[in-house]
Amino acid sequence: MTVFNLYRQAQQKAWHKEIDWADDAVVITQHTSAYAPDLDGDAYVSDLAGEVATGNGYVQGGVLLAARTASYIPANAWPQQWQPMAPYQYGQIVRPTAGNGLLFRCVTAGTTGASQPSWPGSGMIAVADGSAAWLGIAAGAISLAASSVQWLSYTGTFRYLVISDRTQGAASAQPLIALSDLGASSTGSGGNLDVNFDPSGVVALWASA
Repeated sequence: MTVFNLYRQAQQKAWHKEIDWADDAVVITQHTSAYAPDLDGDAYVSDLAGEVATGNGYVQGGVLLAARTASYIPANAWPQQWQPMAPYQYGQIVRPTAGNGLLFRCVTAGTTGASQPSWPGSGMIAVADGSAAWLGIAAGAISLAASSVQWLSYTGTFRYLVISDRTQGAASAQPLIALSDLGASSTGSGGNLDVNFDPSGVVALWASA
């Protein structure tokens, strides 16, 4: 399961009609540690570096994301519920098992406790939970979803996965959407490389509660 975080200019690009999640050529690419992400400053494909070379199961230009949908989900209907004694990555979003009308975003990666924390009833309040921590963020969110991605017979090395809209011809006009940082370089062993997105979607767009 792979967690992505938005490039912070992506929503502006969507409002300016530069991104159409459902209909544009939205792709996922691999990048090495030669790329130094700047979620604030990076806005277009021309800002990227270190794309993995063609070969070893990878083709430059990436893979088109299929079955893309965008849907609004209220907090109490969010598909991913909190789980006890479970590892969570930074950026994952859950709801309490008994919904309280808020979504909570993992702001400290770690493993949850044996029982639920005392969830705040209002937004922008942090709560500790085992070695993890959550922040109440919203009463609902738009989930941008897509099918899983697979590279066959993969032996390349990468650290980052980047999602971008390649509809426009020039890299300087192709908006960046989201980034996943593995934390360290990973090398394939010749098997298939699968990217399985978070159950709540590739990324979620939310407004503070």
